[in-house]
Amino acid sequence: MQEYHLPTIKTARYYVLGEPSYRTRKLWIVCHGYAQLAKEFLEVFSGFENDETLIVAPEGISRFYKQGFYGGIGASWMTKEDRDYEIKDYLIFINNVYQKIVSQVNPQKLSVNLLGFSQGAATAFRAFIDNKFKVDNLILWAGSPPHDVDYKKARLLSVSTNIKIFFGSEDKLINKEKMVNTIKLLDESKLKYELITYNGGHEITQKLLRNLLI
Repeated sequence: MQEYHLPTIKTARYYVLGEPSYRTRKLWIVCHGYAQLAKEFLEVFSGFENDETLIVAPEGISRFYKQGFYGGIGASWMTKEDRDYEIKDYLIFINNVYQKIVSQVNPQKLSVNLLGFSQGAATAFRAFIDNKFKVDNLILWAGSPPHDVDYKKARLLSVSTNIKIFFGSEDKLINKEKMVNTIKLLDESKLKYELITYNGGHEITQKLLRNLLI
């Protein structure tokens, strides 16, 4: 048995808060967590958009029923099956979203911010490493960067990118050992970053975002 891969066309979707225009100065690309949809994830950012701030949420290109064959639907950025191609596909998608948005604004005056929550943290970090567009601020929220990326390249990119990593003190999905291992990986890679611990669980809230986005 031989395995083959064939590129094909798939229509992906994204949601936007705000109207892109020549007044746009801040672009936020926010990547949702596992089993979320971009629309519901973007609701937590509602109210932060304005004439100068645009918030864009791409959606993982694989969807599934969260309760077997019925019920609510969630999306995923990737699984362990055929992972390299799934990563390649979602990076192409995110880069295409960026190009679509930036064609409608003044890129010379644009601050680009990339945020990933939970599973989306690894997604955002890979988009940062892919380096198809400059990221001014990278936020990893309740999620860890992947281990299988070029950390030498990440270290070089971090010189011109502000990296912040948010961990909740009551996060049941990220135990202390995992957090320690993440910090050890970043420190050994000599990556420039800021670690922020907040009171809360595996969640992203408007209160914490308000201090970040405004």
